[in-house]
Amino acid sequence: MKKERFFGKNGQTAFLGAAVLVLLICYIDNFHGGSAWIPTYFQHVAVNCLIAAILALGLNFVSGYLGQTSLGHAAFYGIGAYTTAVLLKYTNISFWITIPVGFSRIRVSRLLLNLMKTEER
Repeated sequence: MKKERFFGKNGQTAFLGAAVLVLLICYIDNFHGGSAWIPTYFQHVAVNCLIAAILALGLNFVSGYLGQTSLGHAAFYGIGAYTTAVLLKYTNISFWITIPVGFSRIRVSRLLLNLMKTEER
């Protein structure tokens, strides 16, 4: 059986490429005064498009390849985004620190949901 391709690349390569582009755009903005190199509007649109592409690739994997219905992608995306936004707004923590904190908050939420699921059985 032939593997399906996404623009000539497999899903994992496309996912990693989109993630690297988002981090590269954020790095250029944070350390090199991004407005001089990347216009603010273009940066905003590019980051939002690449984040949506990362979400779509993850949902494509679960729904397309595995055939499962998943509403958890949007929920966990929201939890991580909310945690990052609150930390950036109300504390003086660097953007690069808030992303792992958002990931760990998602992990804790996932573990709590898994505990409830296993107790149900």
